[in-house]
Amino acid sequence: MTILRTAAVALALLFSVTSPARSQSDPIYMLDFVFLNDGQTLADRTAYNAKAAPIAARYGINLIATLDPLAITDGPQTLARVDLWTLPAPQALQAWGNDPDYVALRPDVDRIHNTHDLTLYLAEKISAPNVMPGTAYHLELLTFREESWDKQAFIAYMQEVDRIAATHGIARQASLSGLVRLTGSGPTANWFNLYSVPGPDEYTAMATDPAYRALDPQRLALFVSESRVMGAFLAQ
Repeated sequence: MTILRTAAVALALLFSVTSPARSQSDPIYMLDFVFLNDGQTLADRTAYNAKAAPIAARYGINLIATLDPLAITDGPQTLARVDLWTLPAPQALQAWGNDPDYVALRPDVDRIHNTHDLTLYLAEKISAPNVMPGTAYHLELLTFREESWDKQAFIAYMQEVDRIAATHGIARQASLSGLVRLTGSGPTANWFNLYSVPGPDEYTAMATDPAYRALDPQRLALFVSESRVMGAFLAQ
């Protein structure tokens, strides 16, 4: 079963069983964590997107941002790219995967991508991403510690992180609530934050700020320590 077919089956099951009613105008976000096979380059992925994205657009699926790592702060160092897509409904993903023109691209999918590690996440907006060209971003993936997770404590934690981040010129630009990991070997993702950052030095300064380190007990209570954050500096 191809990546898109596997993803479509998982997504259809999710929405048929667990998803609350949502406005037809609200898109679903797909975060595409791209890993490449040995010998393949971002130019190969870009060429694949140039063929795949117009087919996706037939079904209302749009590539809205392409972000390439400048540095990986946590997680696999082989992450090659993060593509952000929107789609109108689960059926659109399956229709894309079944389109004859996309079927013809399947040899390219297998040739270019490390399909074991390539990970697709579905999320819904809390605050919608607005990725600006020429801006560096830090993408944070959070895995909740379900047995002790507290919503109000999480909100208070995020507000304090935002306050500290602002003193270093860092601002949270978007948050997405994770729905499901569709494919791949990445960690479970309950929440995504996208921060605009001046650069890695400012992020390091924030991460070592005593006020930020003082939040360690809250982090350990809220998030699974092994996969609490998968961070990457990304630039469009």
